[in-house]
Amino acid sequence: MTNKPRSTGYIKSLANDLPASIVVFLVALPLCLGVALASNAPLFSGIIAGVCGGIVVGIFSGSQLSVSGPAAGLTAIVAAAITSLASFEAFLLVVVLAGAMQMVLGFLKAGVIGDYVPNSVIKGMLAAIGLILILNQFPHLLEIAPLLKLMRIRPTQTKATYLLTSLKHLAALIPADSLLEPFVWHFTLFGKAL
Repeated sequence: MTNKPRSTGYIKSLANDLPASIVVFLVALPLCLGVALASNAPLFSGIIAGVCGGIVVGIFSGSQLSVSGPAAGLTAIVAAAITSLASFEAFLLVVVLAGAMQMVLGFLKAGVIGDYVPNSVIKGMLAAIGLILILNQFPHLLEIAPLLKLMRIRPTQTKATYLLTSLKHLAALIPADSLLEPFVWHFTLFGKAL
């Protein structure tokens, strides 16, 4: 029995892997930027997190399929940590220490601790994160006032009402179309033909 070099498998599947990597890049880039923006972190840190996550996980995971990069689930935690710590550099130090703790817990096979977190807590956190992402990205999508102006609104006025009152109608056509298209596709002949 002869062992073939591993590189031949990579070369053979290059025709499929190259288009797949382009699609992953086009999906991951806006996600990395959006998560960094929602976390009040520098945008470049989102790109670095995506690239490092993709390369490190790809090399060390040993799996053919993996998902890595900045997680939207951490936006609320990261935003609170950046504002409470003295600087962004201090936050990066905390991230390195947390990563070291995760590695130690991984070697101790302590992942079973996650089974004790109730599903309602996880679903509530994910719903809150979704709202944070929507409220932080809508002003940029609709070309209205920057996020800093949203933070200075009157106490009687919420972010949602401020967004609705200062909306530019032509700019609203793009997100409205993006939200409407999946429903139109699903409930018309196009979706039923598949």
